[in-house]
Amino acid sequence: KFLNESCSICSEDFIEKSFVCELQCRHVYHFACIRLWLLKKSSCPFCRQAI
Repeated sequence: KFLNESCSICSEDFIEKSFVCELQCRHVYHFACIRLWLLKKSSCPFCRQAI
């Protein structure tokens, strides 16, 4: 079970575990969403921990 039920970037629910990415801070996002985020910024969108 994930700490959050939906992606904080796109606000859509997680449907399949294989399409998610958990960062070191334990926040979980859709792989595609966090990939695009990390191309622009180098921190978690939720807690701002450096990645």
